[in-house]
Amino acid sequence: MLLEFRLENFKSFLDPAVFSMVPAPKQKDLQYSLLTKKIDGITKVQKALCSSVIYGPNASGKSNIICAVDFLRSVVLRGNILDSSSFNGLNPTASFLPLAPNSSLVERKPVSLGITFLTEEFKVEYDIKLDLGEFLDTAYNRHISHESLKINEKLLFERKDGNIELAKNNLSNARMNTEEGRKLINQLSNEGLHPQELFLSNGFKNIVSPGVANKVLSWFRDDLRILYHSEKVRVGGSTNSETNKLVLEILSSAAKAIGSKSLSFSFDTDGSADKEKNVLYSVVKELKGARTTINSEIYESYGTVRFMHMFPLILSAIENGTVLFIDEFDASIHPMAIMSLINVFHNEEINKKKAQLIFNTHNPIFLNSNLFRRDEIKFVDREENNSSTIYSLSDFGTSGVGGVRKTDDYMKNYFIDRYGAISRVDFSSLVSRLTEKKHHEKS
Repeated sequence: MLLEFRLENFKSFLDPAVFSMVPAPKQKDLQYSLLTKKIDGITKVQKALCSSVIYGPNASGKSNIICAVDFLRSVVLRGNILDSSSFNGLNPTASFLPLAPNSSLVERKPVSLGITFLTEEFKVEYDIKLDLGEFLDTAYNRHISHESLKINEKLLFERKDGNIELAKNNLSNARMNTEEGRKLINQLSNEGLHPQELFLSNGFKNIVSPGVANKVLSWFRDDLRILYHSEKVRVGGSTNSETNKLVLEILSSAAKAIGSKSLSFSFDTDGSADKEKNVLYSVVKELKGARTTINSEIYESYGTVRFMHMFPLILSAIENGTVLFIDEFDASIHPMAIMSLINVFHNEEINKKKAQLIFNTHNPIFLNSNLFRRDEIKFVDREENNSSTIYSLSDFGTSGVGGVRKTDDYMKNYFIDRYGAISRVDFSSLVSRLTEKKHHEKS
């Protein structure tokens, strides 16, 4: 379960910003949207929102939040701040780190990222500051200027000024229980510390506490899924296992529910040399055991194809309790289908593993008090200094002229600019300039 994500000087987010999945205080509506978890060693029950929708105009920074989460995940799992040899075309910033710093800065400032989440056993708070130089500075000798890890609200290590400070706790190596052991581990940790390597993924994992490190890293690897530029996402599978056959059966039924006329679907190789590359096919005719299939990319509508590639990922998230970030989740898919998928995450009888869905959109239909709580509706806007900022509908409060109440018409108020994060555009003058110029040229 994700509780909070923090960022500063990452792309359009120059100033410190927080994306919170912690419920706003005193908000009582839509209690079924809340997830709760008890962590041993922490008195207070941890609560999180099961979903969140992000609004904002083009170029406001909505996608940069998802990009930043993906960036942190990539760096943590890679274990260093070197550029990746395998280029990520969907999120190039995760591969080429000089793209990360805010481009408007004239002086160097570290990229700061932090995240708080819950595993089965722990509450994890991880923060890191990366000195990457200025935007597009490929020659800068980058290094990690700060790194810290808290487990169950207690500090395990802090890295600052090139040194590691380890705290005594019962989660670390047993040698940490003695003064001599702590000195030895501190010495080994600092001697083996590389300025471009994460201590979490290297020294802490190998020397201090492999068990804790592996649980933290497995959350990033298995329980956090980011679909950046989701319109390009394509999933493949095999029809061999009984589980995948069931998924295909459910997928076929779901596709029919949104209007597909295909009899069923299958994953098959596309005939290329890559035997692992499977393509989704539509079964359009079936007679006496013989099937006529066609590549779904050719036969189905674009919206249907997007839905068919998205739906298995939703199933997987619900099955495994994944935190699922989706960039432009609803693009080309009917709002009623999206609403139904959102309601799956809100249904505690189905969402037993406490999965979370977070997505950005331009569709105002989700500005609905019967679908989302006020603290689930987020906005991203640009300040006067051109820095992106994040806030939620619940931040307006409920009283006074600017207050937001559950009975308000959120969609109407958004379009009359009550909440900000909306741009007024008028292309009439631009088009008129072109037509007038063409008219003068002809005359």
